[in-house]
Amino acid sequence: MEDHFTVNVETAQEEFQFELLDLQSNSELKTAHRENSLLDFYRKHLSLGNYPALSKHAVVYLSLFGSTYRREQFFSQMKNVKNDRRQRLTDKHLADILRVATSTIEVDIDSIVKSKQTQTSH
Repeated sequence: MEDHFTVNVETAQEEFQFELLDLQSNSELKTAHRENSLLDFYRKHLSLGNYPALSKHAVVYLSLFGSTYRREQFFSQMKNVKNDRRQRLTDKHLADILRVATSTIEVDIDSIVKSKQTQTSH
């Protein structure tokens, strides 16, 4: 679906028409749409209670791009990890490397190093 505020209501699917009419006549939501990113607009201003069909449609539509992006990111990482120079990687090794490569957890290397006891020479 196009921008909800400029789409022709008559050509929209029947399940969306009433909600689109209500949405397009709401000046506060028009302002919120202009001032926020699309994701923030749907998350903060388009509630399931007031606009159930549009909200459900938005969730499905927006989740497609997120999952496609994450999947392409994962396969790109796998391609970088599993190349000709790393032929002896087992599936277990590959899974572990990809888990680390695609993790969103921030690692604090400095605190890990500080917490380890270093061995000094005698």
